[in-house]
Amino acid sequence: MRPDGGWTVFQRRSGASVAFNRNWAAYKNGFGDLTQDHWLGLRKVFSLTKNKTRKWILRVDLWDHKGGNAFAEYKNFRLGNEGTGFKLHVGKFKGNAGDAIRGAYAGIDQNGFGFSTIDRDNDGCSPCIFGDISQMACTFSAGGGWWFSRCGSTSLNGDWHPAGDHIGWASGLHWETWKTQGSLLTQGYQNDDQVCVR
Repeated sequence: MRPDGGWTVFQRRSGASVAFNRNWAAYKNGFGDLTQDHWLGLRKVFSLTKNKTRKWILRVDLWDHKGGNAFAEYKNFRLGNEGTGFKLHVGKFKGNAGDAIRGAYAGIDQNGFGFSTIDRDNDGCSPCIFGDISQMACTFSAGGGWWFSRCGSTSLNGDWHPAGDHIGWASGLHWETWKTQGSLLTQGYQNDDQVCVR
């Protein structure tokens, strides 16, 4: 623990050893090794953040394959309950990675949307149209589970691609207000008063 209370890691991606292309039950309950790559579980993160009298901070720390790094922090982070699809709620942004949750371009605000997986679609697409491409579910191209809004400009649980091996539009781990291509390395955590994806 640290003087600020420390952080609880709820998501970490650093390689391909743990598959993140999983169903609703896995994302709800969690998977992976808590000391390595893992997803803590939506139910646990909801339990940590449901007390509205406490103010939580979501922090996302990102690294690329060339040694670059950036971060994004969101005040007033919490998740809705399972009945809302564990809807994402974030407040004021700060950081040098850009506010990808609210979107790299207008109309792609992922704040306020439920979590989507390969077997549970809460992404707001019915369908989403991107130029001449029509898509019914964002998890089809992005892979993994995430809070999608018309697919959005961030997904940190997509398919893992090694350095220089970015395959397909919106695939891989991406935070488009910082890097538009290639897999990133991420870690997520939570403090006694703060939650973070690091």
